[in-house]
Amino acid sequence: MRRECEVVSNVPEWLTHDYLCKVLLKDDNKDYKDWESQIIPFNKANENTATELFQIKLTNQKSPSKAINVMIKTLSENVSNSFGIPLHCQELMCKRESDIYIEFLSEVEKILTEIGDNEMFFPKFYHSSEQPVVLVLKDLSLKGYFLNIKKFTLKDSKKLLEKIAKMHALSYYMAENGRKDYRKFKILFSNPAEIVPIIHDAYDIFIECIETWPACQQFADKMKEFKPHYSKALNNLFVKMNNDKKFSVLVHGDIHIENVLYGSDDDIILIDYQMTSWLSPAFDLLCFFNGFCTIEDNVYHRDLLIKHYHEYFRLTLKKLDFKKYIPTLVDVHVELAKYGLLDLAYWTVYATTHFARSGAIPVKNIDIRELIRSGMQNPNFRIISRLFADFLEKGYLEIED
Repeated sequence: MRRECEVVSNVPEWLTHDYLCKVLLKDDNKDYKDWESQIIPFNKANENTATELFQIKLTNQKSPSKAINVMIKTLSENVSNSFGIPLHCQELMCKRESDIYIEFLSEVEKILTEIGDNEMFFPKFYHSSEQPVVLVLKDLSLKGYFLNIKKFTLKDSKKLLEKIAKMHALSYYMAENGRKDYRKFKILFSNPAEIVPIIHDAYDIFIECIETWPACQQFADKMKEFKPHYSKALNNLFVKMNNDKKFSVLVHGDIHIENVLYGSDDDIILIDYQMTSWLSPAFDLLCFFNGFCTIEDNVYHRDLLIKHYHEYFRLTLKKLDFKKYIPTLVDVHVELAKYGLLDLAYWTVYATTHFARSGAIPVKNIDIRELIRSGMQNPNFRIISRLFADFLEKGYLEIED
């Protein structure tokens, strides 16, 4: 979270010294004269985000060591959001993140303490509200955590997968043992285009680009043939995943490079739980491969990474002394095959913007469609074509009768 910030927003009227003291000191009758607050807008001018961030420091003038450092996340209609996510969707997403912190991540903290696991899993939660829409979390920049969208390795991918596997295993353990039931957290939007309006434009841009790639005309033709059915197929897939009871967990739901913090000790944690839902683990894994992994690791090391995920998933359940059925590596591959069409959706949206944001293409003041096109036109992205034959052979673009 360490970065130079270009201020793009004013401080909201409700974000005052008294508000911060009441929220962070938890005493409405307290005299706040000994406390001083500092509020720093955190968003960058070129960020495509639906929320505003403020870095807060609350200091006791008599005892400076009592300083409280947090990040406040709030919804704003003024922040640039080139993905075109409607306001009502943004509100639902913010409410979901608050619920996940209160109902799931707080329980995770208890369980990890019970088994002596002190690994950082998520930022500490302080407060949330719906009016105004606010989430208050610990500022991890003081512990050396920062956003890093340019440098990530196979080692980073494995570390992040361990956190994903742990999250999945903990939710699976709680649900199967009756400790907590998170099945109420259904996917917020059964129509993918509602939350990612550019998903169909991305599909068209993908066809346009791969038609120029050597030996890819067959795949481009198949995508053209499938285009009239793409929207319905994705909608059906989301409905099926929402109702699938065979192998489900709480997924993060939006794994990409800008939702990951790096620690100074090579630790990695996930942030932004706005899309967390009770779904197949395939949802997170396919998002991870295309939204976080390098293109090379996605193509050449996918099976290795799937195996690493499952090993850590199984290990976490063993540590919890889980006695019931533990899904096998084969079960994980079955889930990935069942929902393989998501791979295509993630190729066309996340992998390309992820590649563009890696530093090869400037993103300031660029339309998201142009960002996607730029990413696809980069010669290095063509490695993804090695997956085309496998995609066709598995029947992901077959038209249902």
